[in-house]
Amino acid sequence: MKNYKGKIKGLKKINLVAQKEEEDKMLNNFIQSKPELKATYGNLLTDINEVFRSVNEFAQADLFFRQIFNMSPTLSLANFVFTYTEEMQKPDNERSQQFQEKNVKQTISRATSNINNLNTRFEMAILQKMFTDAHQFESRSKISALEGLLQSAGNKYEKIISDFIENQIFASKIKSSEYFNSLLSKKPDELASMNDPLLDFVHKLKMQNQTIQKLNERNEGKLNKLYGDLVDVKMLWKQTNFIPDANSTLRLTYGYIKGYSPADATYMEPFTSLDGVFEKNSIGGEDFAIPDRLRTLYDNKDFGNYVSKKRNKLP
Repeated sequence: MKNYKGKIKGLKKINLVAQKEEEDKMLNNFIQSKPELKATYGNLLTDINEVFRSVNEFAQADLFFRQIFNMSPTLSLANFVFTYTEEMQKPDNERSQQFQEKNVKQTISRATSNINNLNTRFEMAILQKMFTDAHQFESRSKISALEGLLQSAGNKYEKIISDFIENQIFASKIKSSEYFNSLLSKKPDELASMNDPLLDFVHKLKMQNQTIQKLNERNEGKLNKLYGDLVDVKMLWKQTNFIPDANSTLRLTYGYIKGYSPADATYMEPFTSLDGVFEKNSIGGEDFAIPDRLRTLYDNKDFGNYVSKKRNKLP
């Protein structure tokens, strides 16, 4: 979240959206002023905007599906069952790597390792929030599995969502090892016809997600072609070459490492220290659980040769 907030703050600070809109306007004027360019690139920016109009129509649903199975271990477990049974219908060499015979036992073990350690209260709260928000999505982003439950809900949709989460999702037998293993022995069409409310719901989620992924692939294919044309015409406009994207390339970065001031009276140092780990540990959280030995060394300031002489801290 901090990452996104920082990026948005930076974008607003330099007024990037207005800059890009002005640049697009100037580029379009350049294209329209030359008949040979107009014939090839005359609709380029319009076509790009049209693709993004399509992307935005189901953007809310896309974001929902990117998160829902990560946020809910119970839904994730049901989704795993469908994925597993689908993969098992394929020859071993055509399966995803984690479902090949040499890896499949470990994959199942990973999927079920946290069944007995689920934080039910947290998961229920997350699902209530995500489902309630999803009910307010724009029409093209509506989650069909959810809307099917809420057809005649009216203003009582939050209660219906709550009841479904408690009585259908969390009442499911999928956390039972015996039931879970029995599901793994079935075929996908058998799962879909079991009249298990959790499996029915997840199957509908999965079907809609697959539809959205196909739309994403189609739009990505269109944008790849359009962006290639955009680079070509921009080079003609600016009379220069562009530095290629550096992703996945080996590069060397050098310069001075300094802190910065993101806001008035605030200074961010460029280096973190062990002090910060202890500060975070004071508010709880297993990510910053500190071994007793390290705590003793810290209390005694016994940092050996690793202490920063300039800051008198352990980086």
